[in-house]
Amino acid sequence: MFEIRQIRQDDASVVRVLDASIQGDDHSATWNTYVERLLSIIELDWLQYPPWGCFVAEDESGLVGFLLSERQTTAYGLPPGA
Repeated sequence: MFEIRQIRQDDASVVRVLDASIQGDDHSATWNTYVERLLSIIELDWLQYPPWGCFVAEDESGLVGFLLSERQTTAYGLPPGA
């Protein structure tokens, strides 16, 4: 059974490992930029809340997936529609 929850600061390193395992056409330079910028924002100590729409899935073994779907990406320096 999976638990879905909002991403936290301490999840960033595991999400980077999961992201590195994506292969093929789903892994691009644009995707890498998007993920890294959002994770860098999530890691900020002063950030009161993580970006809206960023979630992780975990089971008894730990984090097994992630979803980054931020609507306010332009406020974080990302292009519209990222």
